Amino acid sequence: MPPAQAPFQPGGIAPGLSAYFDLVRFGAAAVVFLDHLCPVLFGTPTSLFPGHDAVIVFFVLSGYVVAMVVDRRETSPTAFATARLARLWSVMVPALLLGLALDVGMKGELELAAVVASLLNLAFLAQLWLLDIAPPHNPPMWSLSYEAWYYLVLGLWQFGRGHRWWLAAGAVCLAGPKIVVLLPVWTLGVLLYRWRPRLEPRLAAALLALSVLLYVGAYVIDLPNQARTFLSAVTSGRSWRLGASTAFLADYLLGLVIALNFIAVDNLPRLGRLLAAMRPFCAGLASCTLSLYLFHKPLLTLLHEGLGIGPVATFLAIIALIPLLALATEHQRHLWRNALASPLRRLMPIPR
Repeated sequence: MPPAQAPFQPGGIAPGLSAYFDLVRFGAAAVVFLDHLCPVLFGTPTSLFPGHDAVIVFFVLSGYVVAMVVDRRETSPTAFATARLARLWSVMVPALLLGLALDVGMKGELELAAVVASLLNLAFLAQLWLLDIAPPHNPPMWSLSYEAWYYLVLGLWQFGRGHRWWLAAGAVCLAGPKIVVLLPVWTLGVLLYRWRPRLEPRLAAALLALSVLLYVGAYVIDLPNQARTFLSAVTSGRSWRLGASTAFLADYLLGLVIALNFIAVDNLPRLGRLLAAMRPFCAGLASCTLSLYLFHKPLLTLLHEGLGIGPVATFLAIIALIPLLALATEHQRHLWRNALASPLRRLMPIPR
Protein backbone atom coordinates (compact mmCIF):
# COMPACT_ATOMS: atom_id res chain seq x y z
CA MET A 1 0.00 0.00 0.00
CA PRO A 2 1.54 3.35 -1.01
CA PRO A 3 2.34 5.81 1.78
CA ALA A 4 -0.16 8.52 2.50
CA GLN A 5 0.86 11.74 0.80
CA ALA A 6 1.72 14.57 3.17
CA PRO A 7 -0.88 17.32 3.06
CA PHE A 8 -0.21 20.33 0.91
CA GLN A 9 0.46 23.58 2.68
CA PRO A 10 -0.77 26.93 1.34
CA GLY A 11 2.60 27.25 -0.39
CA GLY A 12 1.99 23.99 -2.24
CA ILE A 13 4.33 21.42 -0.66
CA ALA A 14 4.49 19.51 2.61
CA PRO A 15 6.32 21.20 5.51
CA GLY A 16 9.11 18.62 5.55
CA LEU A 17 9.86 18.95 1.86
CA SER A 18 9.69 22.74 2.15
CA ALA A 19 12.28 22.65 4.94
CA TYR A 20 14.47 20.33 2.87
CA PHE A 21 14.33 22.69 -0.08
CA ASP A 22 15.31 25.54 2.22
CA LEU A 23 18.33 23.58 3.42
CA VAL A 24 19.28 22.62 -0.13
CA ARG A 25 18.92 26.22 -1.31
CA PHE A 26 21.14 27.57 1.44
CA GLY A 27 23.60 24.70 1.10
CA ALA A 28 24.00 25.32 -2.62
CA ALA A 29 24.66 29.02 -2.03
CA ALA A 30 27.19 28.12 0.69
CA VAL A 31 29.03 25.82 -1.75
CA VAL A 32 29.29 28.66 -4.28
CA PHE A 33 30.50 30.93 -1.47
CA LEU A 34 33.21 28.44 -0.45
CA ASP A 35 34.14 27.76 -4.07
CA HIS A 36 34.93 31.43 -4.64
CA LEU A 37 36.44 32.38 -1.27
CA CYS A 38 38.51 29.42 -0.13
CA PRO A 39 40.96 29.30 -3.06
CA VAL A 40 41.57 33.05 -2.72
CA LEU A 41 41.78 33.22 1.07
CA PHE A 42 43.19 29.82 2.00
CA GLY A 43 44.72 28.44 -1.20
CA THR A 44 42.45 25.39 -1.40
CA PRO A 45 42.19 23.53 -4.74
CA THR A 46 39.72 25.16 -7.12
CA SER A 47 37.98 21.82 -7.64
CA LEU A 48 37.34 21.19 -3.93
CA PHE A 49 33.95 22.90 -3.78
CA PRO A 50 31.67 22.15 -6.78
CA GLY A 51 30.25 25.62 -7.38
CA HIS A 52 28.93 24.83 -10.85
CA ASP A 53 27.10 21.76 -9.53
CA ALA A 54 25.49 23.98 -6.90
CA VAL A 55 24.10 26.24 -9.63
CA ILE A 56 22.54 23.22 -11.33
CA VAL A 57 20.90 22.34 -8.01
CA PHE A 58 19.51 25.89 -7.98
CA PHE A 59 18.07 25.45 -11.47
CA VAL A 60 16.20 22.23 -10.70
CA LEU A 61 14.94 23.61 -7.40
CA SER A 62 13.94 26.89 -9.02
CA GLY A 63 11.90 25.11 -11.69
CA TYR A 64 10.07 23.17 -9.01
CA VAL A 65 9.34 26.17 -6.78
CA VAL A 66 8.36 28.54 -9.59
CA ALA A 67 5.98 25.93 -11.04
CA MET A 68 4.44 25.67 -7.57
CA VAL A 69 3.93 29.41 -7.07
CA VAL A 70 2.45 29.81 -10.56
CA ASP A 71 0.05 27.01 -9.74
CA ARG A 72 -0.95 28.30 -6.31
CA ARG A 73 -0.12 31.98 -5.75
CA GLU A 74 1.15 33.88 -8.77
CA THR A 75 -1.88 33.04 -10.87
CA SER A 76 -1.97 36.11 -13.13
CA PRO A 77 0.66 37.57 -15.50
CA THR A 78 1.04 40.69 -13.37
CA ALA A 79 1.40 38.79 -10.10
CA PHE A 80 3.94 36.44 -11.64
CA ALA A 81 6.07 39.16 -13.24
CA THR A 82 5.92 41.37 -10.16
CA ALA A 83 6.97 38.62 -7.77
CA ARG A 84 9.76 37.30 -9.99
CA LEU A 85 11.28 40.73 -10.65
CA ALA A 86 10.99 41.77 -7.00
CA ARG A 87 12.73 38.57 -5.94
CA LEU A 88 15.69 39.20 -8.23
CA TRP A 89 16.00 42.99 -8.30
CA SER A 90 15.70 43.43 -4.53
CA VAL A 91 19.18 41.91 -4.24
CA MET A 92 20.61 42.50 -7.71
CA VAL A 93 20.28 46.29 -7.63
CA PRO A 94 22.18 46.78 -4.33
CA ALA A 95 24.79 44.19 -5.36
CA LEU A 96 25.34 45.91 -8.71
CA LEU A 97 25.63 49.31 -7.03
CA LEU A 98 28.19 47.91 -4.60
CA GLY A 99 30.17 46.50 -7.51
CA LEU A 100 30.15 49.85 -9.30
CA ALA A 101 31.22 51.65 -6.12
CA LEU A 102 34.11 49.23 -5.69
CA ASP A 103 35.12 49.75 -9.30
CA VAL A 104 35.17 53.52 -8.82
CA GLY A 105 37.15 53.18 -5.60
CA MET A 106 39.77 50.94 -7.19
CA LYS A 107 40.08 52.74 -10.54
CA GLY A 108 39.31 56.30 -9.52
CA GLU A 109 36.57 56.77 -12.10
CA LEU A 110 33.25 55.37 -13.23
CA GLU A 111 33.92 53.57 -16.49
CA LEU A 112 31.23 53.34 -19.16
CA ALA A 113 31.97 49.63 -19.69
CA ALA A 114 31.21 48.89 -16.03
CA VAL A 115 27.90 50.77 -16.21
CA VAL A 116 26.89 49.00 -19.42
CA ALA A 117 27.80 45.60 -17.96
CA SER A 118 25.71 46.32 -14.87
CA LEU A 119 22.71 47.47 -16.90
CA LEU A 120 22.88 44.44 -19.19
CA ASN A 121 22.87 42.15 -16.16
CA LEU A 122 20.03 44.10 -14.57
CA ALA A 123 18.00 43.62 -17.77
CA PHE A 124 19.01 39.91 -17.95
CA LEU A 125 20.65 40.42 -21.34
CA ALA A 126 24.26 39.73 -20.41
CA GLN A 127 24.23 36.04 -21.44
CA LEU A 128 22.24 36.18 -24.68
CA TRP A 129 23.79 34.29 -27.56
CA LEU A 130 27.54 35.00 -27.61
CA LEU A 131 27.44 37.60 -24.86
CA ASP A 132 29.19 36.73 -21.62
CA ILE A 133 29.35 39.95 -19.66
CA ALA A 134 29.92 39.91 -15.91
CA PRO A 135 29.20 43.03 -13.84
CA PRO A 136 32.07 44.52 -11.80
CA HIS A 137 33.24 42.16 -9.04
CA ASN A 138 30.25 39.82 -9.34
CA PRO A 139 30.76 36.93 -11.78
CA PRO A 140 28.16 34.68 -10.06
CA MET A 141 25.41 36.90 -11.45
CA TRP A 142 25.53 35.05 -14.79
CA SER A 143 23.04 32.44 -13.58
CA LEU A 144 20.33 35.02 -12.91
CA SER A 145 20.21 35.95 -16.59
CA TYR A 146 19.52 32.28 -17.27
CA GLU A 147 16.87 32.07 -14.56
CA ALA A 148 15.05 35.20 -15.70
CA TRP A 149 14.66 33.80 -19.21
CA TYR A 150 13.37 30.53 -17.80
CA TYR A 151 10.81 32.52 -15.83
CA LEU A 152 9.83 34.30 -19.03
CA VAL A 153 9.41 31.08 -21.00
CA LEU A 154 7.24 29.54 -18.27
CA GLY A 155 5.23 32.74 -17.84
CA LEU A 156 4.51 33.00 -21.56
CA TRP A 157 3.55 29.34 -21.68
CA GLN A 158 1.34 29.64 -18.62
CA PHE A 159 -0.41 32.91 -19.40
CA GLY A 160 -0.14 33.25 -23.16
CA ARG A 161 -3.34 31.22 -23.73
CA GLY A 162 -3.87 30.66 -27.45
CA HIS A 163 -0.56 32.30 -28.33
CA ARG A 164 1.54 30.44 -25.79
CA TRP A 165 3.35 28.18 -28.27
CA TRP A 166 4.51 31.13 -30.34
CA LEU A 167 5.34 33.35 -27.38
CA ALA A 168 7.35 30.70 -25.54
CA ALA A 169 9.14 29.66 -28.75
CA GLY A 170 9.98 33.31 -29.45
CA ALA A 171 11.51 33.71 -25.99
CA VAL A 172 13.57 30.54 -26.52
CA CYS A 173 14.89 31.87 -29.85
CA LEU A 174 15.79 35.23 -28.36
CA ALA A 175 17.64 33.64 -25.43
CA GLY A 176 20.20 31.87 -27.61
CA PRO A 177 21.93 28.49 -27.28
CA LYS A 178 23.78 29.08 -23.99
CA ILE A 179 20.59 29.64 -22.06
CA VAL A 180 18.47 27.18 -24.02
CA VAL A 181 20.87 24.27 -23.59
CA LEU A 182 20.28 24.32 -19.82
CA LEU A 183 16.53 24.91 -20.11
CA PRO A 184 15.84 21.13 -19.84
CA VAL A 185 17.54 21.13 -16.42
CA TRP A 186 15.27 23.91 -15.14
CA THR A 187 12.23 22.38 -16.84
CA LEU A 188 12.97 19.11 -15.05
CA GLY A 189 12.07 20.89 -11.81
CA VAL A 190 8.78 22.06 -13.32
CA LEU A 191 7.91 18.54 -14.45
CA LEU A 192 8.90 17.13 -11.08
CA TYR A 193 6.46 19.41 -9.28
CA ARG A 194 3.62 18.51 -11.63
CA TRP A 195 4.33 14.76 -11.57
CA ARG A 196 5.29 14.10 -7.90
CA PRO A 197 5.42 10.28 -7.98
CA ARG A 198 4.46 8.32 -4.86
CA LEU A 199 6.79 5.57 -3.61
CA GLU A 200 6.95 3.11 -0.75
CA PRO A 201 9.26 4.41 2.02
CA ARG A 202 11.71 1.53 1.55
CA LEU A 203 12.03 2.24 -2.13
CA ALA A 204 12.35 5.96 -1.41
CA ALA A 205 15.16 5.29 1.11
CA ALA A 206 17.00 3.20 -1.48
CA LEU A 207 16.50 5.96 -4.04
CA LEU A 208 17.88 8.54 -1.62
CA ALA A 209 20.99 6.44 -1.05
CA LEU A 210 21.37 5.89 -4.79
CA SER A 211 21.16 9.62 -5.51
CA VAL A 212 23.88 10.35 -2.94
CA LEU A 213 26.15 7.59 -4.28
CA LEU A 214 25.68 8.72 -7.87
CA TYR A 215 26.59 12.27 -6.98
CA VAL A 216 29.65 11.21 -4.98
CA GLY A 217 30.80 9.22 -7.98
CA ALA A 218 30.29 12.20 -10.30
CA TYR A 219 32.19 14.44 -7.88
CA VAL A 220 35.12 12.02 -7.55
CA ILE A 221 35.62 11.76 -11.32
CA ASP A 222 34.94 15.49 -11.81
CA LEU A 223 32.21 14.75 -14.33
CA PRO A 224 31.57 18.39 -15.38
CA ASN A 225 35.20 18.91 -16.33
CA GLN A 226 35.22 15.67 -18.28
CA ALA A 227 32.09 16.79 -20.10
CA ARG A 228 33.75 20.13 -20.97
CA THR A 229 36.85 18.35 -22.28
CA PHE A 230 34.77 15.97 -24.37
CA LEU A 231 32.64 18.75 -25.86
CA SER A 232 35.72 20.82 -26.67
CA ALA A 233 37.25 17.84 -28.47
CA VAL A 234 34.18 17.03 -30.58
CA THR A 235 33.64 20.69 -31.52
CA SER A 236 37.31 21.38 -32.28
CA GLY A 237 37.49 23.89 -29.46
CA ARG A 238 34.42 25.87 -30.45
CA SER A 239 32.40 24.87 -27.39
CA TRP A 240 33.66 27.99 -25.58
CA ARG A 241 30.75 29.80 -27.21
CA LEU A 242 28.46 28.08 -24.70
CA GLY A 243 30.12 29.93 -21.82
CA ALA A 244 28.90 28.60 -18.46
CA SER A 245 26.93 25.88 -20.27
CA THR A 246 29.89 23.92 -21.64
CA ALA A 247 29.29 21.10 -19.14
CA PHE A 248 25.64 20.69 -20.15
CA LEU A 249 26.01 16.95 -20.86
CA ALA A 250 27.09 16.39 -17.25
CA ASP A 251 24.48 18.88 -16.07
CA TYR A 252 21.71 16.78 -17.60
CA LEU A 253 22.90 13.76 -15.62
CA LEU A 254 23.28 15.84 -12.46
CA GLY A 255 19.77 17.20 -12.95
CA LEU A 256 18.41 13.66 -13.02
CA VAL A 257 20.31 12.78 -9.84
CA ILE A 258 18.88 15.85 -8.10
CA ALA A 259 15.39 14.91 -9.26
CA LEU A 260 15.83 11.39 -7.82
CA ASN A 261 16.93 12.94 -4.54
CA PHE A 262 13.89 15.23 -4.36
CA ILE A 263 11.51 12.37 -5.20
CA ALA A 264 13.06 10.25 -2.47
CA VAL A 265 12.80 12.91 0.24
CA ASP A 266 9.20 13.64 -0.76
CA ASN A 267 8.34 10.00 -0.03
CA LEU A 268 10.02 9.56 3.36
CA PRO A 269 7.41 10.44 6.02
CA ARG A 270 9.74 10.06 9.01
CA LEU A 271 12.38 12.26 7.46
CA GLY A 272 9.65 14.71 6.50
CA ARG A 273 8.47 14.99 10.11
CA LEU A 274 12.02 15.56 11.34
CA LEU A 275 12.59 18.25 8.73
CA ALA A 276 9.23 19.87 9.46
CA ALA A 277 10.30 20.34 13.09
CA MET A 278 13.34 22.24 11.82
CA ARG A 279 11.34 24.37 9.40
CA PRO A 280 11.75 27.78 11.11
CA PHE A 281 15.53 27.33 11.30
CA CYS A 282 15.72 26.16 7.68
CA ALA A 283 13.55 29.04 6.50
CA GLY A 284 15.81 31.50 8.33
CA LEU A 285 18.85 30.17 6.52
CA ALA A 286 17.09 30.18 3.16
CA SER A 287 16.01 33.81 3.61
CA CYS A 288 19.67 34.83 3.22
CA THR A 289 20.39 32.67 0.17
CA LEU A 290 20.33 35.24 -2.64
CA SER A 291 22.26 37.75 -0.55
CA LEU A 292 24.93 35.14 0.16
CA TYR A 293 25.08 34.31 -3.53
CA LEU A 294 25.34 37.88 -4.84
CA PHE A 295 27.25 39.73 -2.14
CA HIS A 296 30.09 37.37 -1.24
CA LYS A 297 32.32 38.31 -4.19
CA PRO A 298 31.96 42.11 -3.84
CA LEU A 299 32.56 41.78 -0.09
CA LEU A 300 35.66 39.68 -0.75
CA THR A 301 36.97 42.43 -3.02
CA LEU A 302 36.16 45.16 -0.52
CA LEU A 303 37.51 43.51 2.62
CA HIS A 304 40.45 41.45 1.40
CA GLU A 305 41.70 43.30 -1.65
CA GLY A 306 40.51 46.81 -0.86
CA LEU A 307 41.02 47.05 2.91
CA GLY A 308 43.73 44.40 3.21
CA ILE A 309 41.95 42.43 5.94
CA GLY A 310 43.40 39.00 6.62
CA PRO A 311 41.88 35.75 5.30
CA VAL A 312 40.19 34.47 8.46
CA ALA A 313 38.84 37.90 9.45
CA THR A 314 37.53 38.43 5.91
CA PHE A 315 35.81 35.05 5.91
CA LEU A 316 34.14 35.66 9.26
CA ALA A 317 33.21 39.25 8.41
CA ILE A 318 31.42 38.19 5.24
CA ILE A 319 29.47 35.56 7.17
CA ALA A 320 28.46 38.21 9.70
CA LEU A 321 27.51 40.81 7.07
CA ILE A 322 25.35 38.58 4.86
CA PRO A 323 22.35 38.37 7.26
CA LEU A 324 22.43 42.15 7.68
CA LEU A 325 22.46 42.66 3.93
CA ALA A 326 19.62 40.16 3.58
CA LEU A 327 17.54 42.19 6.02
CA ALA A 328 18.04 45.27 3.88
CA THR A 329 17.50 43.55 0.52
CA GLU A 330 15.61 40.29 0.00
CA HIS A 331 13.66 40.71 3.25
CA GLN A 332 12.31 43.98 1.79
CA ARG A 333 11.13 42.58 -1.52
CA HIS A 334 7.53 43.41 -0.59
CA LEU A 335 8.51 47.05 -1.16
CA TRP A 336 9.72 46.14 -4.62
CA ARG A 337 6.50 44.27 -5.34
CA ASN A 338 4.48 47.32 -4.34
CA ALA A 339 6.60 49.60 -6.50
CA LEU A 340 6.51 47.30 -9.54
CA ALA A 341 2.85 46.29 -9.43
CA SER A 342 1.37 49.46 -10.94
CA PRO A 343 3.81 49.89 -13.88
CA LEU A 344 3.60 46.22 -14.77
CA ARG A 345 -0.18 46.32 -14.66
CA ARG A 346 -0.12 49.08 -17.26
CA LEU A 347 2.30 47.13 -19.48
CA MET A 348 0.29 43.91 -19.34
CA PRO A 349 -1.66 41.68 -19.79
CA ILE A 350 0.05 39.30 -22.11
CA PRO A 351 -2.04 38.67 -25.24
CA ARG A 352 -4.75 36.09 -24.68
